[in-house]
Amino acid sequence: MDPTAIIALASEVAGVLNKLLSQLPTRDQRVMDEFYKFVDLYHIEIARADADHDDLMLWKERQELLLGTVIKMLREPAK
Repeated sequence: MDPTAIIALASEVAGVLNKLLSQLPTRDQRVMDEFYKFVDLYHIEIARADADHDDLMLWKERQELLLGTVIKMLREPAK
């Protein structure tokens, strides 16, 4: 798949996610906002020229933990 097609697909996915987020309750929106903030930071950190393997593995573990937490929180009923 060429890069322009990937970018176009990512833009379309982002649009769909934004529509879904606008329909979520406030608590769920906050959870997802925090997740996306982390994802942005994650991408910045793994793209650093001086990142070593240990850094990359640590960020990968953090991402997996956060994703599991987000899924768990979204499945729980709002209190």
